[in-house]
Amino acid sequence: MYWPKCLTYGNWGGPGWSAGRFNDDPAQTDWSVEPIDDMDALFRMHDFMYQHGVGRHAADLELCKSLVYCNVVGVCPNIYRAGAIMIFAVRSFL
Repeated sequence: MYWPKCLTYGNWGGPGWSAGRFNDDPAQTDWSVEPIDDMDALFRMHDFMYQHGVGRHAADLELCKSLVYCNVVGVCPNIYRAGAIMIFAVRSFL
C-alpha cells in the first residue's frame, strides 16, 4: 500500500517508505542510503529492527523512546516527530 508522499520524512520515515522510496519488498531495501538527520536515522534503525527479526512491539517502543530525546530543528520536523511518537506509542500497545 502506498501512502501520500507528504506522510514521509527524509529517506526512512513513513509507512512503506524505506531508502527514499516506497517499498513493497523489504528484502530489496538499499541500506546504503544515508539518513538526512538524527531523526531519519532513528527511522532507519526502526526499519532495520523490523526486517531483522525484532518484534513489532519492541521496535515501536524503542523508536518512541528514542524520538522523545531526538533533537530536530524546525517546525515541520518537530510536528512529524510528535505525530510519530503518538502513532508508535499507541501502536506498541495494540
